[in-house]
Amino acid sequence: MKAKDMSFMDLIEFRKEEGEVYLKGQRSLILNVDALGTLRKDLIHNLGHDRAKAFLVRYGWQLGYNDGINLMRNHDLDNEEELFKAGSVLFSMEGFARVQNDIVIADKETNTFLKKGKFFNSFEADQHLRHFGLSDKPVCWLLIGYASGYGSAFWGEKVYYVETKCKGNGDTHCEFEGRTLDDWGDSITSELSYYEDKTISEELNNAYKKIEDQNIQLERVLKTHQELSKLVLCGKGLKEITNNISRIIGHSVLLWDSNIDLLAFDQSIKEDRLDKIAKVFHKELYGNHLDNSAGSYDRNLVTDDLPLKKEVTIDNNSFWYALFPIISGKTTYGYITVLEEDTLKLDKESLVLVQRTIDIYAIEMMKQRQLSDLENRHRTSFVETLLNQTYATVDSIMERGKKLGQDILEPNYVMVLEIEDEGSPSNDKTNSLREALILSDSVLSKYNSSLAGTELDSRFVYLIPSNRMTKDFIFEGLRNLKSKLSKRNASMTAGIGDIARNVEGYMKSYQQANKSIRFINAFSKQERILFYEDMGAISLLMNTQDEESIIEFMSKKLKPIIDFDREYNSDLIMTLDHYLNTDSMRKTSADINLSLSGLKYRLNQIKDFGYDLQSPNEKFELQLALNIYKLTQ
Repeated sequence: MKAKDMSFMDLIEFRKEEGEVYLKGQRSLILNVDALGTLRKDLIHNLGHDRAKAFLVRYGWQLGYNDGINLMRNHDLDNEEELFKAGSVLFSMEGFARVQNDIVIADKETNTFLKKGKFFNSFEADQHLRHFGLSDKPVCWLLIGYASGYGSAFWGEKVYYVETKCKGNGDTHCEFEGRTLDDWGDSITSELSYYEDKTISEELNNAYKKIEDQNIQLERVLKTHQELSKLVLCGKGLKEITNNISRIIGHSVLLWDSNIDLLAFDQSIKEDRLDKIAKVFHKELYGNHLDNSAGSYDRNLVTDDLPLKKEVTIDNNSFWYALFPIISGKTTYGYITVLEEDTLKLDKESLVLVQRTIDIYAIEMMKQRQLSDLENRHRTSFVETLLNQTYATVDSIMERGKKLGQDILEPNYVMVLEIEDEGSPSNDKTNSLREALILSDSVLSKYNSSLAGTELDSRFVYLIPSNRMTKDFIFEGLRNLKSKLSKRNASMTAGIGDIARNVEGYMKSYQQANKSIRFINAFSKQERILFYEDMGAISLLMNTQDEESIIEFMSKKLKPIIDFDREYNSDLIMTLDHYLNTDSMRKTSADINLSLSGLKYRLNQIKDFGYDLQSPNEKFELQLALNIYKLTQ
């Protein structure tokens, strides 16, 4: 008889009076697939992936081996080749899957055993997808065990099957391949442990040893955690915590705030390398892992088993780092990076220790933020009193300033920052602005350590010592801040009033700073930083509170020249501006590198539009319109 001609009804015998079912003379059971799938799910949940796989592989092997022995004893097949094929037929009859054999070679004379084929409708793949979804590895463990068991019974020595494709991890069907151990060589070494018979006592001993090792690790971790907690209680701070965690795990550790500014690093890192490391990580973290909203990170960075590990290049050397976000509630306080040259090997104990240290960092950073909030409330009250002139006496406000490290008798600019964070939802605006203030303080304090912002009327106010920070220096700091804010989808507008040279001058400087911001917003200036003094005579017009009239005056006065420049791509506006500022043909000619005849030609073009360049009133109105034009560009 051919294997393909085997009939299930010829193989099965029902003895309902005895409550027994026999398959080819051997008592068998008819099982529900969903129930077997539930058993499989529970095995994985309770034993873990590897132990469940080993259990099901050995169970399948025994099923296949028993079927193979039973068929060999009781078969009426034509030859050994048909007996070999019969395993696939019986396998399909029993409902495991439909088998398609592509290559079947079983030649004992040449000692060649090879079988390749496909499983269709694997019950095991379907059950795994139902309970766990897609896997990253093949999941038909019982099926592969069955094939190995049947092949071993037929061949007379152990043969091993592997699944090369699997529906359970996204393939359209499952594929298998079976060979002897000698033919497989080293390529099957990782699978052999699943076929090893282990007694319950062995499994329990292994489990006990694992638990014992975990307890020892946990004790060490808890002891270290207590030591680090004491550092916080003793006020040692972030630097000491970072040094200690680095010493314990044997890797370099760096601590960043939520804006990727370096807060602390361990002593093993050389100072001359810090700037380069900071630049690399600022680009690396913002470029790959952080989104643009305040204090937010990609939640795929950390898995249950291991944090993200990635390679970076610093000073032409390769480094590996692991990233751990420091989170409490919905607030991200910063990030820990564990860094090592060439490769990074974090054992489980070190991993657990770093993860526990996150809580310690969060507590310390939360404490520092609370202290900062308290200081900021005092500073806000002081600045509000100073700018609104609601203090009792000049001496009293001076004394309050000294306690906050602010000498108000020193000449200061009053600077106002308006920050719009479009990246945050409306219900998170308060927290977003808070993060913006922290970022502003962090950036601007690098330009002057005494600077600290104060939130007032939904804007941030700074008192900037004019004798220590020039206008160019202030511009540099603000542009750096603007760049950092743009990475968070936030925009910044800065207005700086005139220098306050006495206590009474702060109110006026604050008002001027707000007027500068109002001017920027009214005229949609591209440059979002403006000193009040640069507005010149236009500052007088701002007192009218009628920005539209100012724009209308400028547009009407300069319209013929602006239209001509746009149409012919000429420079009449620039020529007129230089001429009115010098009132000299020769100086204007030299300033704009134009011949006298060329300058006369351009001025005549301007006169042709109806401008009287000899009239004092006309020249004043043109200069005023030109100043407005330049400020609004």
